[in-house]
Amino acid sequence: MHPILEEISEKVFDKAGEQVPIQSHRFCLFLRTLKNEKGEFYKQIIENMFKNKTKKKRPIISECVYLLFRDLEEAKKCENCKTNYVRFINLIKGYAPFCSRLCNTTSEMTVGKIKNTVFERFGSYNMYDSLKYRRRVMKTMRKRYGVKWYYEVKKPPLANEKGLLKYNFDYPIVEEVSKIIDKKVKRHVEIGSVGFFAMMNWIFDEYDNCYSYIMKYLVRDIVYEDLKKQMYSDFFYLGKDIKPLDINKIDLGEAAYLLFHKIKNKPFCSVCERNRVNFGSFSRGYVTYCSSYCLLADEFIQNKIRISKLKKQPETNFKKMILQQGQKLDDLLNAKN
Repeated sequence: MHPILEEISEKVFDKAGEQVPIQSHRFCLFLRTLKNEKGEFYKQIIENMFKNKTKKKRPIISECVYLLFRDLEEAKKCENCKTNYVRFINLIKGYAPFCSRLCNTTSEMTVGKIKNTVFERFGSYNMYDSLKYRRRVMKTMRKRYGVKWYYEVKKPPLANEKGLLKYNFDYPIVEEVSKIIDKKVKRHVEIGSVGFFAMMNWIFDEYDNCYSYIMKYLVRDIVYEDLKKQMYSDFFYLGKDIKPLDINKIDLGEAAYLLFHKIKNKPFCSVCERNRVNFGSFSRGYVTYCSSYCLLADEFIQNKIRISKLKKQPETNFKKMILQQGQKLDDLLNAKN
């Protein structure tokens, strides 16, 4: 331990008259106010001792105390690269072992731990040498994509125009896809779930058309207006070139929702009745308002805000009357929904 710490520890006592331990946060707080015989603050003296010898230009006082307590001349360097300073954690834990995630993953200690863990679980340093692991991979691939290995998965090709003549907007394509998925997985997958959309990207019809592409192709005219506005805004404000409509930009959940419920036009905002609303999710559908301005302008929302403010006020006859009216408004809201 450095003699300066011994000098400070003799002056630092708590309210009970007991000596404050050096490896504590309270000890570092005392250093900000304590001065030596020359009238210099101990904090500034200690920080100047380790200037440009830590990761930060201005060292932390707790880190300086840790170095003095351990009789170290400078901060710890990375165990892997041995060039960069590592992060200081606290007075008890000290320093982190590595300077970055790259050094952590490439160090001999970490690589050795990974090899030992793999050997304990599978009996070999390579996971694919284990028959148990290979069977588990094949089982998961069959469940998700219907094949044994990932390289056998078909990637969605461009749509065949002859095959697309079979489909139209009123064709029950979502129900057809649901039956195919249930047969492959051998259990019922709910329409609109995450697994349903994940499987849809790897299911093809008899003409080798991906069903996800077909759905987006069928609803392209409905969502074309919004995509066109977006492209023009990019051209004028960001200076980008206007490109032809990209069907991949259409949300697959929105396409499935429109086809499943046979909605041929995107709904307008219920307040302004001028702007189209955004799509939420397959279970909820489209949102009610186009913006927060329209949300606050709705009469039902305004009445709800008034009632919530009134509930916080003290009981009066006027408050009771307004709350009774609010109950009637809630009943109208429920009937409307």
